[in-house]
This record gives sequence, structure tokens and C-alpha cells, in this order.
Amino acid sequence: MMNKEKMNKKIEKYLNSEHSGYKKAVDLPQKVEILRTFKHLGIVEVTSKTQKKNGTRRFRMPFKLDGRENVEFAVYKTGYVRKTRGFVFTCYQINQTRKTGDRYFKVTSGQHKGYYHKWSCGRERILINSETERLQYLLDFLVRNYFKA
Repeated sequence: MMNKEKMNKKIEKYLNSEHSGYKKAVDLPQKVEILRTFKHLGIVEVTSKTQKKNGTRRFRMPFKLDGRENVEFAVYKTGYVRKTRGFVFTCYQINQTRKTGDRYFKVTSGQHKGYYHKWSCGRERILINSETERLQYLLDFLVRNYFKA
């Protein structure tokens, strides 16, 4: 019995480690449900092989913007969720933002060299770490902004 308990502890330790894929499998049912909802809404995944390798997923909406350009959204491994416009290289970040504190930059040239310039009220994006949370955020954004009853 003692060997069985040790084995169970080793298995549990491995499953909770970062190197196992177990934590990813825990999010799997929720991720499958989100992707199923995308399918019901007519949203198609158009991820290329390179994007898939980099951890990026792209989704195309079932309609065109102004009748001519595809509306696509991308979910990045780095935590960003962005709106893209078909094959145009313009991206709009849709992550939430938060205010940052005041920043000071040292002036390195000119008559004010050595002084500091104050840059206040900056904003930064709130990154979403989990892929499942990014997909859920995208789904909520799409339902809120594009699929109104």
C-alpha cells in the first residue's frame, strides 16, 4: 500500500507541474463550448499554419464590413485580442485598458538637457494570459458589439 500512495503523490505532483498538459486539459470543455458557440454564430477559424505554430488563432465573421472587407479577429499567445480587417495589415486592440502612473523621461539634448519631462496619464493594455479566457473575452466582445437582438 505504501508504494501505491507514493505513486499517487508522484502522479499528482506531475499533473500539477507546468510541464504536463493537464492544466490545459482542464480548460478543454470550456474551450470546446466556446468554439461550438462560434460555429453556431457562423464564425469561422481561418488560422494559417504559421499562425498556429506561433500560438495565434484567427476568426472570420459571417459578414463583411461595409459590404466589401472581411471582419476578422485574432487571439495572440502574448495575451492580446485584436480586430483586423481581412488582408489589410491594420489591427485594433480590443483588450481592456488601465491607467498607468506618471512617467518621467530624462531630456538628453537641447537647452533642457539633464532635466526630466513628465508624461502623465498613460494607458496600457490588460493582457489575458489563458487561451480559454482570451476566447471567452472575444466571444463576449462579439456578442456585445455585433450580435444584438
